[in-house]
Amino acid sequence: MSGLSEAESAKEKRKTQFPHINSRDVESVRNAPKMDGKRPDTVSNGTFLITAVVGVPLWLTVIMPLTVVYQAGKKLLPSSPEEEKKIEEIMSEETFPAVEDLKPQKDRKYDVVLLGCTGFTGRLAAIYIAKTYPDLSWALAGRSQAKLDKLKKELEDMNLSDMDVSKIDTLIVDTAKPNTLHKLADDTKTVSLQLGRFGSTVPTL
Repeated sequence: MSGLSEAESAKEKRKTQFPHINSRDVESVRNAPKMDGKRPDTVSNGTFLITAVVGVPLWLTVIMPLTVVYQAGKKLLPSSPEEEKKIEEIMSEETFPAVEDLKPQKDRKYDVVLLGCTGFTGRLAAIYIAKTYPDLSWALAGRSQAKLDKLKKELEDMNLSDMDVSKIDTLIVDTAKPNTLHKLADDTKTVSLQLGRFGSTVPTL
């Protein structure tokens, strides 16, 4: 009976934290941000006119041309000696394992590793996984052990499912250090990338 009451208590707690979860009331879901004070429900005519008359022309005549010039300059102009030296240092640290040394997929420990999970998007992804896939073998990865531990504690306090969050592993990974990436990928079947500035992080991975 105690186990049942604990389960019911956890269910009620989830309903309090996520009042619109599985809700079929479209109107209440649509108005939820307004009720939370996060943003207005509708955009006023004045705001729309200012955006149309000022914002759009400004974007077309100033911001977009500057962006095009900047990106073209990055492609055409040579990199500075300092940047080239930094790239060489990073590449010199590359230690790709031999094919025969790679662990077979079926023997890898994790189904998925959430990389960059301490940011806004990564936190939401971690909450979703913990709530939806209690039997998944997964890990949290990032540069800061303190932030990873903080996220684990937050997930544990949420009591989202029957998953024992305390047993989720944390991995220290820095995308600027390729040797940490090889170690990360060696023991997982999938890496879910939640890092911002994807233009600079994706090529590294």
